[in-house]
Amino acid sequence: HDKGIPPGDWLRDYYQTYLERDVRDVLNVRDIEAFSRFVRLCAGRAGQILNLSGLVGVSDLNPLKDMKGLGHLNQQGCVNALDLGPLADLPLRHLDLSHTRVTDLKPLKDVKSIEWLDLSSTPVRDIGPLAGKPLKWLDLSSTKVVARLDALKGAPLAYLNIKSNSSLSDISALAGMPLVTNLMDGTTVRSIAA
Repeated sequence: HDKGIPPGDWLRDYYQTYLERDVRDVLNVRDIEAFSRFVRLCAGRAGQILNLSGLVGVSDLNPLKDMKGLGHLNQQGCVNALDLGPLADLPLRHLDLSHTRVTDLKPLKDVKSIEWLDLSSTPVRDIGPLAGKPLKWLDLSSTKVVARLDALKGAPLAYLNIKSNSSLSDISALAGMPLVTNLMDGTTVRSIAA
């Protein structure tokens, strides 16, 4: 910076020095080209996974709007981040909202790629916005989801947890799903015909 070197040139030279001195000499890596490809692959995944778990002070998710490669977000325990609006246009495949105070899933209506969702121990009541999602894994344990699971009809769910959800009584929407695991003790389900 203080030498007036363009940032791109500095980074290229720094990386070359890293390859020659640290990787080749210190780590004794023989195939530098293969290592360089590995580094490029890792760099391509940067920004796809974000763990905010337990960051109670996080209340504004707006900074995430520009993370267009974000595929995995762990927001477990972020009790003050209630507005999911900033997540609407992200390519999320994995979202953990467990142990939060999120109630409104409407912003997830536009998230087309979500396959894994944890809503356990949240006050969520309406899962309607999840209709048509390619969900394979869903945890609704200890939630307030009411009465029916119609929004899940046709989803490729392999795992569903509805334990300790005393509001759920009808699981008929699960018919035809490839469920491998369906945990439902502590519910008011009277018939397992699905």
